[in-house]
Amino acid sequence: MLDAHPSLAVVAALDAPRGLPWVRAERRRVPARVEARLVSLEESQATSRARRYIS
Repeated sequence: MLDAHPSLAVVAALDAPRGLPWVRAERRRVPARVEARLVSLEESQATSRARRYIS
């Protein structure tokens, strides 16, 4: 898709940083306990044979 529409990709890449102030203002830290559980979940998903997401 990027090869077919390089100008669209450039416009999108230049437009994306405009949203950074909103992301920074809305972002919240999660408690350490929640973060630990999320890391555990990511590890189990990465090593699981149940599903493979290959792009």
